[in-house]
Amino acid sequence: MVVSQDNETVIVSRPRNENVVVISLKEYNAMLETLHLLSSDKNRERLQEAIERDKAGIQETHELLS
Repeated sequence: MVVSQDNETVIVSRPRNENVVVISLKEYNAMLETLHLLSSDKNRERLQEAIERDKAGIQETHELLS
């Protein structure tokens, strides 16, 4: 098992129930990013609306700015 390659989570048992969790830095950063994106009600609503539009097949096309 390789935590950094397999996205595994390792729980290290310690005395007095002071256990710790080992995850890859990539996984940790992804978790922090998700928490940040969901931290505001407005952003959470916009993300949910975008997910719903994607599931419904609703797409928008925009010209790239040069």
